[in-house]
Amino acid sequence: MASDLYTDKLVNIFDKEDKSWKRYENEKGFLAFVSPIDDVTYTQGNADVYIKPLPFYGDVSLIQIRYLDENVEPAFYFFLKYGHGEYVQLKGSSDVIHEVNEESELNITFDNVFDYLKFFNMFTVNDEGFPFYVIEGQQSEFIRDYSEYEKTRHLRKFIGSSVKDASEMGVYAIHTRILCGGYLYDCDFEVTKDGFVEMIEDKLIGSV
Repeated sequence: MASDLYTDKLVNIFDKEDKSWKRYENEKGFLAFVSPIDDVTYTQGNADVYIKPLPFYGDVSLIQIRYLDENVEPAFYFFLKYGHGEYVQLKGSSDVIHEVNEESELNITFDNVFDYLKFFNMFTVNDEGFPFYVIEGQQSEFIRDYSEYEKTRHLRKFIGSSVKDASEMGVYAIHTRILCGGYLYDCDFEVTKDGFVEMIEDKLIGSV
């Protein structure tokens, strides 16, 4: 089974207005537990905390800290909550994701494997420190608020994303566009049911 053109919206990472994000009930205690971050102490006075389930986990939630200082660009920090109230910060290393996968109820299916790829790439950085933003199409949250000109630039020469169901070896194949470090690539990925991601091929499109 394969989708010739992926037209659904992937799991939301940033937008706190998305109805899947809820204010974290343990906000005060959580901020006290993780502060300071980057030499800043976060409290209920200068930060909001949101939590949401992720469709490919049965027992793991994504936590977002949003800095409220209006004089600076919004600062986001992300954590995973798993196990018996354990937390791990997502800082660009795939190791922590695999660690959580081993200790949690990971359930990657055809319906959510593209969501998992977006999540994994967003929180994994290259050698220069840039994450891999998945731009699945016009509906991508990363270009949703851009001008039509900017959307056209980001989607030029793009034939669309596609997902192929798992092979007999339990490997899904995904083709999509990636934005990394100001450059666009059309990439082919393989994703295993136990959460490992490999970029099989990448074609440079150009800068944005």
